[in-house]
Amino acid sequence: TWVTVALAVALVFSTVAFAATEQAKQQAIDAGLEYLAKTQVNAGSTGYWPYSNDGTLAATGSAALAFIEEGYLPGNDVIFNGTNYGDVVGRAVDYIFDRAAVNGPGLFFNPGNYSRSVYTTGIVAPVVYALGEALGKDTVTTYDHWNQDATTAYGQWYGGNLGNPYSM
Repeated sequence: TWVTVALAVALVFSTVAFAATEQAKQQAIDAGLEYLAKTQVNAGSTGYWPYSNDGTLAATGSAALAFIEEGYLPGNDVIFNGTNYGDVVGRAVDYIFDRAAVNGPGLFFNPGNYSRSVYTTGIVAPVVYALGEALGKDTVTTYDHWNQDATTAYGQWYGGNLGNPYSM
């Protein structure tokens, strides 16, 4: 009846009225990245975002992936408000790969508590994959700061022996 039609029309218009524009979405993403860049803890050549209960490595992986997905990569100088996002990502990637370990033919990431290594590796693995896609596996596997055993395992994982992690 007319009440149902009126409610349907009101629902459609209210949904459209509250929908975020692409510009508003991008502004929110940019504000989030700016916050992450300002709150990264620098520890020499590495950087991380602290989180309790051995969650720092997973938090750092999540934050690094946010930058990588927006196109900010280690070694690329992109400066916003005095902060070089390429350096932010580079420090985070160094932090992540400093905690990489080889287990048989595979690579895992140790947050300091082995009971959380599977969880942490699941959070950090997309960072490795995204870097490989963006930089090429040869560039990623020869990144100077990474442990040689970890990069060898990564090359096996990404490059062939273990295949694409998203197709498993």
